[in-house]
Amino acid sequence: MSIDAFLDDPESAQLQIASDPGLMCEVFRRHLRPITSPAYEIQECTIYRVRCYRGADRGVLQYTLRLVQLVTGRERSQRVSGLVYAESNLAARIYRTLDAATSRTVLDETLSPFEPYSFIPELQMLVQVFPYDWRLPSLPLLMTRPSPELERQLLADFGVGHWEVAAYTIEPIRYRASLGAALRYTLQGRDITTGSQEQRRFYVKVYPEIEEAAYSNEVLQILYTQASAGGDRFRIGRPIAFLKDHNAVFQEEVFGVSLQEIFLKGSDATNLMRQAARAVAAFHLDSVAVARQHGAAEEVKALERAKNLLQWSCPSLSAEVDAIIRTVIAGLNEVPLRPTHRDLRLDHILCDDGGLGLVDLDDFAAADPVLDVANLLAHLAGLSLRSKVPRERMETHATAFADEYFAQVPSSWRDRLPLHYAGALMKVAPGYFRRQKSGWREKIAVFLQEAKANLTD
Repeated sequence: MSIDAFLDDPESAQLQIASDPGLMCEVFRRHLRPITSPAYEIQECTIYRVRCYRGADRGVLQYTLRLVQLVTGRERSQRVSGLVYAESNLAARIYRTLDAATSRTVLDETLSPFEPYSFIPELQMLVQVFPYDWRLPSLPLLMTRPSPELERQLLADFGVGHWEVAAYTIEPIRYRASLGAALRYTLQGRDITTGSQEQRRFYVKVYPEIEEAAYSNEVLQILYTQASAGGDRFRIGRPIAFLKDHNAVFQEEVFGVSLQEIFLKGSDATNLMRQAARAVAAFHLDSVAVARQHGAAEEVKALERAKNLLQWSCPSLSAEVDAIIRTVIAGLNEVPLRPTHRDLRLDHILCDDGGLGLVDLDDFAAADPVLDVANLLAHLAGLSLRSKVPRERMETHATAFADEYFAQVPSSWRDRLPLHYAGALMKVAPGYFRRQKSGWREKIAVFLQEAKANLTD
């Protein structure tokens, strides 16, 4: 873990400690409060996500703690997040409010052995112990047994019969502090008439705002109906329930193995890339009424955010970053907007029985569809940095996807790819800083060189 990015910023002194796992291990030992008597010892602390940049009103660091049970020696992991606010004493005020509220709550030690919230005065940091998150208040409830009403809705997916829940598990799949979470529900159902048993899996997305949850539910409803038309279209998970009181949306499982997993296993995925390209083209050419729009102005804001973070985390590359972003922004034009995923990656495309499924549609909007192609190709380029995938193989599959896609859509769309690809590289590059992978600064430099070469070509 490198903390150089924080050392260059005099306004982020507390982040120098917060970004040091060894120091934070000691800090958490002092400040995390066990629910009952101390049953676990914190053995190790690692950072798995950083969300900080110059000028932000809040910085977020997410940690994983390795715990050892004092009596049995058994290990478990525990996620915690640290929130550092620009406004003086804001973290302390939020903590006092949260602590007073949770003091009247019966806590479940199976979810966490620690009190939900803590405050670290020397860092002015609010600490949240997963699944407790003050922006996602329903998360602890959704991590326990489904309510009777929700059970009925999920059991309806088992089909004809008199079904009851025989067993269930709830697992967190993804968690971004204050922004959202994804959980997987696995239900073992038993027909009380025949005694037969079946298993179903469902996924729930939890949002901080009701408007986001409602929009996600609406998008799923529209796209699921559209996908039923068949053809080259993607399969979309059927929406099961919209829990307004929890800002949560349930949908059925989309079966399949991600295209990324197939690619990383070394299998020849050329035909699958072509098939995915046809499905993406059909997705973009569909007639879908979209409430949310992402035009040129919104794309400029996204590029400026990437520029801000890259220049703060890699000050030595500041001039290069500025030149690339200015070139991309100067080339942007308003174009007819089409249904666009806006976070299209290989791991969001699932392959099963000859069909393709599409997941993670939270950013869906009317936008320039070429943004999807550029984003997928940028993530594909990153695989050669994150894995042992040879660059030549990556380029072969990228070419197969692009050629097949642009054969299905208006020919003028291809002219916009070089510009959007450079922009996508700049938006993907900060992910290496956020996840603090080994050599992240060198990887970002490679992305910048790729973007410059692409703009030159």
